[in-house]
Amino acid sequence: SLLADYQARGLDVEMWTDYGVFTPATGCQTFASRAGQQFSVFCLDDAPLILRDVRWPLEGRRITRWWQATLNEALTDTFRIETRGRVIVFRTYITL
Repeated sequence: SLLADYQARGLDVEMWTDYGVFTPATGCQTFASRAGQQFSVFCLDDAPLILRDVRWPLEGRRITRWWQATLNEALTDTFRIETRGRVIVFRTYITL
């Protein structure tokens, strides 16, 4: 993924669409959200994934198919992702 490649070079990148934003992530990262905001995580590497403060949490799960960490939902004003690998996070825009 070009997003992950650019992030590895130290660039702060995102890709905006009509429906939401794609953000590369690695390590531990907290995302601002709103309760009910939908998001998906696409794993680029075979590394355990932890998702916290979400409707369907994961604890050290290895994601083997791109769809396995999709269609989740934030429970509070933040959610947390932890991984040793690279992921792309898609978040829908927050509606008021």
